[in-house]
Amino acid sequence: MKFADVLGNDDIKATLIQGVNTGRVPHAQLFVCREGGGNLPMALAYTQYVFCTDKKESDSCGICDACRKMQRLLHPDLSFAFPIAKSKESGSGEISSKDLYASFREAVNANPYLSAVDWFRHADIEDKVPVINARTANEIIHDMQMKPFAADYKVCLIWMPEMFFHAAVPKLLKIIEEPPANTLFLLVSNSPDEIMGTILSRTQLVKLHKIPDFDIMAALMNEHAVDHQRAQEIVNIADGDFNKAKWLTNEQDNSQSVNMFREWMLGIYR
Repeated sequence: MKFADVLGNDDIKATLIQGVNTGRVPHAQLFVCREGGGNLPMALAYTQYVFCTDKKESDSCGICDACRKMQRLLHPDLSFAFPIAKSKESGSGEISSKDLYASFREAVNANPYLSAVDWFRHADIEDKVPVINARTANEIIHDMQMKPFAADYKVCLIWMPEMFFHAAVPKLLKIIEEPPANTLFLLVSNSPDEIMGTILSRTQLVKLHKIPDFDIMAALMNEHAVDHQRAQEIVNIADGDFNKAKWLTNEQDNSQSVNMFREWMLGIYR
């Protein structure tokens, strides 16, 4: 994902780019915004810029090998941690984020603005209590102690750190506070007040603004073929939540399909 694909927050993008280009990259950063506000897309675009081998002035190139791997979330120097729970398919043993990564990657590629509920539903764990567990924390420590394979940095992106299981946190504190050289921890949260203070105090805050209504309107009209009037209605309801805006667009499409089917059925019996 390129910065150009992320709605709004151009000032944040410029600050992140400047930090990379001047070598001032904080080793642990917390990307915060309201739900659907784009902190995961922003963290992904930032990671792609860090990995890109042909950086442009205002964005990653999007076509180098590193960018292509990032667009599929398959870069060898990227690690992910996210809330998980056992499902019918995961078996009876202990699992980690790695065991559900293929499913998570599919969900994020389909909608990088997804909510936690969207992910739980996609993974069929919405009736469970998902957490980032101790096994995942151990794997983070192991992976991040290894040298970068293809890029200048190794990046660990932790989505929903407020959902760390309490036993997992002590394992991570030392490596987040004193990380190996050329490692980045990017935490992505919609509820920073729920993150344990020992983790919160070790990160630098990247606070995103609400996505402007005109950016959401433009995306709905240009990318989802929504007419101007309907786009305005959706924007008013979504209030800066692009995930909700897309959901409302799909609901409108479903409603139109149902209405068309109803009219067709009525026509048969007239």
